[in-house]
Amino acid sequence: LFEAYGVRTWVDAFERHDGIRVAHVSLGTSADCVLVMPASASALQRLGDATCTDLLSMTVAATRAPVVVIPAMNGIMWSNPGVRRNAQRLREDGMYIVDPSLIFAAASLAEGSESMYGGPGTLWRGPLALMQLLTAVMAHNKRRGA
Repeated sequence: LFEAYGVRTWVDAFERHDGIRVAHVSLGTSADCVLVMPASASALQRLGDATCTDLLSMTVAATRAPVVVIPAMNGIMWSNPGVRRNAQRLREDGMYIVDPSLIFAAASLAEGSESMYGGPGTLWRGPLALMQLLTAVMAHNKRRGA
């Protein structure tokens, strides 16, 4: 999705682009903002523990930029005490957690499955809403002197 909008994405800790040899250091130090979207329950734990076992957790550990985390998971997972605790820990560490909104996929309702939180319906207004969110986060981060 992001690459369709011209935003370059990385997924492999050892992928090399444009002569960058250590991706997490380069990405972390050059970032104005780090967006984690969609964030799984596993990602919340890895970020909270600063595991540095994958490109995501290594990049977040190597940045001073604001980190915005947008969880996407089913309702049962989002209400799990451990998942909620990880989200709260990230907030306490200074990350911006966007509380997911309840969404219903037509196919899911037809199948009788559970509703979910987050996912593509989290920011109902599309890419513009996401850019407004990131702009507001960077402005807030600048005001607090981070």
